[in-house]
Amino acid sequence: MASDNLNVMIENSIFIRRPTADIWNFLIDIVNDQRWRQVVIDTQWTSGEPCSLGSTAVYTIKGVGEVHWKLTEWEEQRVMGWDYIGGRLDGGHGSYRMEPEAGGTRMMMCMEIGAGFIFGTFMKFMVTRQMAGDLKKLRSILEDA
Repeated sequence: MASDNLNVMIENSIFIRRPTADIWNFLIDIVNDQRWRQVVIDTQWTSGEPCSLGSTAVYTIKGVGEVHWKLTEWEEQRVMGWDYIGGRLDGGHGSYRMEPEAGGTRMMMCMEIGAGFIFGTFMKFMVTRQMAGDLKKLRSILEDA
């Protein structure tokens, strides 16, 4: 029997007029996610700080509840990636990727989740819009700092 699940990849990027190190330092303090990501209600490292490859955290997300994740990609000031472990997003993956550009940094946010066709199509539409708004808010916070 064929599975009706597919992997939905959602990506968005924005240019921020700040050095990569400033953006990185803001992002690894996950409490800041509540300031710029509209669906994040609460954040907490479950493995303690400082964060690094293998660290675990839990977020409370509007409409989803608790989402647990583990850092599975880590390139200092370049890539922070995580796998969702358990819950509605189990098996999914997310990441922040940064590349220096003249006068600032290109910040990319990615999310990959498994979903049925209808739910996946809906998620792609909603999360793409949400990501664009979140990244604009992140840029505003960091450029006005």
